[in-house]
Amino acid sequence: VHAVEGLRRYDALRHGELASFLERCYLPDRWQPPVQDHVRWYGIVHSLSLVPSFALLGPGEAAARLPGVLWLALAIALCAWLAHALAPQGPRLAAFAAVFLLIASPNVLTFAPQCLIETCSLATCALAFAAHVRFLERPLVSSRALVAGAALGIALLAKYDHGLILVACLGVSELVRHGFRPAALVRSRAWVPFAVAGAIFAAWLAHPDKLQAFRDALAHPAFGTPRTMLLNPLASWFLELTSSPVVAVGAVAVLLFPRRAWGDERLRALWIYAALSMLLLVVRARFQFRYHYVEAPFALLYLAVLVPQLASDLGRALREGRPRAGAWLLSASAAGFGLLAWVQLGGGSFAGFFGRLFQLVYDAFPGHLGLSLEPQHYADSLVSGFRAALALGGWGWFGALAALGVLGFLLCRPAHGIPPARVPRALAALAALACVPGAVQMASTLPQRIDWEYEGTPELRPLIEHVASRCPPAGEVLLGGGWDQLSNNTLRFVLLTRGPGRDGRFEDLDVVGDMIGSIVLPPGPRILHWARVLDGGVPSEQPEVVVLIRAQSDFRYRVALLDANELYAQRLRERGWIASPEQTFDGLGCTVQVFHRGQGAGDSAGAGPPWTPAGSEGGRVIGVAGERGWLVKDDAWRHLRNPLLLPAAAADAP
Repeated sequence: VHAVEGLRRYDALRHGELASFLERCYLPDRWQPPVQDHVRWYGIVHSLSLVPSFALLGPGEAAARLPGVLWLALAIALCAWLAHALAPQGPRLAAFAAVFLLIASPNVLTFAPQCLIETCSLATCALAFAAHVRFLERPLVSSRALVAGAALGIALLAKYDHGLILVACLGVSELVRHGFRPAALVRSRAWVPFAVAGAIFAAWLAHPDKLQAFRDALAHPAFGTPRTMLLNPLASWFLELTSSPVVAVGAVAVLLFPRRAWGDERLRALWIYAALSMLLLVVRARFQFRYHYVEAPFALLYLAVLVPQLASDLGRALREGRPRAGAWLLSASAAGFGLLAWVQLGGGSFAGFFGRLFQLVYDAFPGHLGLSLEPQHYADSLVSGFRAALALGGWGWFGALAALGVLGFLLCRPAHGIPPARVPRALAALAALACVPGAVQMASTLPQRIDWEYEGTPELRPLIEHVASRCPPAGEVLLGGGWDQLSNNTLRFVLLTRGPGRDGRFEDLDVVGDMIGSIVLPPGPRILHWARVLDGGVPSEQPEVVVLIRAQSDFRYRVALLDANELYAQRLRERGWIASPEQTFDGLGCTVQVFHRGQGAGDSAGAGPPWTPAGSEGGRVIGVAGERGWLVKDDAWRHLRNPLLLPAAAADAP
């Protein structure tokens, strides 16, 4: 979506149309029904950054992906600066830890090569927070207040939800800093950055259609339940945000105990942002997938800032000797190794143990748990998910337990062999070594993680080439039958970049479809809309090409969609459209057929009465499930279904 926006703006500039460029900057692509009957309000920063990339490299896939990597590099540099500036002690170590934690986060890296807005939003929020830190150092300097406000406005124009969360968290931080006294807040000029950012955002939403679209987005309900609020954040930390359980436990623990941050108003602002943003996302059931991409790294940044101080405190405990704490850590490490061995070697007995445990709970609370399946079913689901999590974490779990055991051994006796000044460094090195196995494993599986995260499989390329070779350089192309939003948008982008000649316009080829821009509306009305278009009697109002992608039993993309392909095909044949032979793509588990509107095709005379596809009003829905279980779902457990990383037995987790 954003690559197409950048393409439209680049197209205006390369034809010397400055007025058209400015108009397209303020009014993004207008999507008519059946998608959204108003101007899109999406932010502009990321799509604008694609324009110079297209100008230097030419419009194409590499040019669309490169800015995302550069935005991430900027975000990492800003986080390193923030860690160095905010660390109570050991700023160099804190900066190094900030960089390490970000580049060892699977969720951070898997989004970098995608042409998506997340890395841009992370970088602009980091820039806004850095500007706010500089403002807090000298709050009475007007220039710093204006710069902080401008940076906050840029974050809002990158992506509104992440920007608004940052605004809310910084607002709470300022209220705390001024003792919840509005008069003191006004005197300190703390309101200036928020006023500047608000003016920028208000100007962006001043168009009535954009404002209405923004209100529609805010009206989306929160889907949080006690289960998702508890399990999604924990699963995210251990499965996607960190490559080592050591980091996962540390990131959660430091947020729960904020005493260290409360004395420094800058560090307190970072804690409020990391903790409050997590709470807001959890309540909205959005601490998952890409929705926490911007906020979660600030929790890692907060951990990095405290790493030197934590190492110093542990070193003090080590020098004093804490036999009881050491004994607990040794016991926990031994129990952890035993549990891993039990799960890997005795899965059946492990499942049986939990089955009996769940049965005891059933017997104690008969009829009051609201559970409809047998206790053993839930036990088997728990065990399969646990085994998949262990397989996904791999050597990271062993590194964590080994580090725990070594630390416990050292705490059982005073460390006379290590000079006191070097104890913190030794502990930091121990923690880093514990993270290495998981980081190495994550790096080795990064291509598979990227393929899985957004279904960007190499098998898509032959399908794209097949469709592109059969589409005209101008006209309208309908991608019918749904199938997958990301892949349809990817196909749309490729068709646009290959359509025009040297002097042609990218918009000469208009690519529309059931799943393009379909985040808001359900599939039924969209399919009904295109059914009526194809059933119309005016050929000039119909597309030149219709592409139908039919799922087979082993379809790679496991999605639920309305079965409209055969209905489309039947009507197109009745109207005299020319159909190319079906092409099978075994790697994807689907067939593709391209229909061309031949001369005289599309005339409704004698073709029968207008029709409505069965199921287009919300009726018959088919579920297409791939044999590999390819399903990208908005939950924090999707990695446990990743067939590229997990053995088949472990990928059966619910």
